[in-house]
Amino acid sequence: RSCVIFMANVTEAIILSSIKYSETSVIMKCYSENYGILSFIIKGIRSKKRTKFSLSNIEPLSIVEIEFTKLKKGELSHLKNIKNVVIYDDLRFNIIKSNIALFLSEFLNTILRFEEENIGLYRYIKEALIDLDKIKKYENFHIHFLIDFLKFLGIKPEINNKNYKFFDIKNGVFKNTNDSQYCVGGKLVDEFKKLLGTNFDTYFEILKTTNQRRNMTNFLMNYYKYHVSGFKRPNSLEILNGLFS
Repeated sequence: RSCVIFMANVTEAIILSSIKYSETSVIMKCYSENYGILSFIIKGIRSKKRTKFSLSNIEPLSIVEIEFTKLKKGELSHLKNIKNVVIYDDLRFNIIKSNIALFLSEFLNTILRFEEENIGLYRYIKEALIDLDKIKKYENFHIHFLIDFLKFLGIKPEINNKNYKFFDIKNGVFKNTNDSQYCVGGKLVDEFKKLLGTNFDTYFEILKTTNQRRNMTNFLMNYYKYHVSGFKRPNSLEILNGLFS
């Protein structure tokens, strides 16, 4: 009788979600540096008995190192070991930062459904989370993240003309005529243009009020919805908007 030996793989990963699977088990989904999206069933983690893994290991957006055996295509891999690589100082305890993190984990969950390995994208997300943990002014962080992320999907608009007054959501271009139902104009387009051409430190000079933030986030959600199939607006956005008001 032949014996199949599965090799253990080790990779760094960012936890995207953990969903209750049974009374004592969860299904954990993560975005890994070397393998893209991976999912695991973790048995016994919700039981009162002591187990190898704890729920604190698998909070959304934890940056961890995992050791696992990859099974056949279509089967959930088997998790052998997990340990934290980054310990957040402020992210878990600051109510607004932790809600920004909740929003980002929901956003990434819906965007990275079948993502293959992409080391550049992985490192960008990791660095962004470490920054969010450290920064003092974070009210515009999620907007900056959403705009930066567009380049990884190949849908970041070019600023073809600074004087164009409208933005066509369907075609992702600035234009001078409001010639379709997909065009938006006004102050929002001016702000969007400025944000595209600047770094995070300048965001606070452009988006100063809760209303501006809410309008910009809603606009970006519509843009993603139009260009990413199956995109769902994160439920946690309403809570986040409420915290800023």
